[in-house]
Amino acid sequence: MKVKKKTKSGSHNWIKIGLILVLIIVVVVLVYAAMEFQRTEQEKKGILVCNEAGSKCTISYHWHAILDAYICGEKLHFPLETGDVSLSPHTHKDSDKMHIHITSEVNPKTREILNKEALKIKEFFRQTKIHFNNSCINGKCNGDLCGGKTGTVKMIVNEKPNYEFENYVWKEGDKILIEFN
Repeated sequence: MKVKKKTKSGSHNWIKIGLILVLIIVVVVLVYAAMEFQRTEQEKKGILVCNEAGSKCTISYHWHAILDAYICGEKLHFPLETGDVSLSPHTHKDSDKMHIHITSEVNPKTREILNKEALKIKEFFRQTKIHFNNSCINGKCNGDLCGGKTGTVKMIVNEKPNYEFENYVWKEGDKILIEFN
């Protein structure tokens, strides 16, 4: 009498199919991530348009920066959906992000923006109607008390102290921290 061996070929097929599906999903995710990275890199650089002679160029960009502000340890919340969306830094539904989408004239060779007024952080504060400069933020000024001590305004950009305050020209991806303490 012959004994039939049970084979697991059916379960092996399902394992192979499962592995192939996982591999396909991984490839799709990697391709999407690469395309998304390329798109965001292009947005950071902006879209450059020049006249026929190449003597006058403009750049259109859409930038974001994280902006956190604390007064005596309390987070300052910026108003939502504030600012002229077409011309200046503004907020959307996330109060700790500055947004801007604008077209500016640039140096054709260096791509440096020629008029940086709209990119100065003071323009964001003007749009949100919050007073900010090198000595005051939202009614608290250098020398005012903060937790029983005299406080001062400090600004940190990308983890480094910054002394430009309201005149700082922000860039895509900046992480800005303003504190009064």
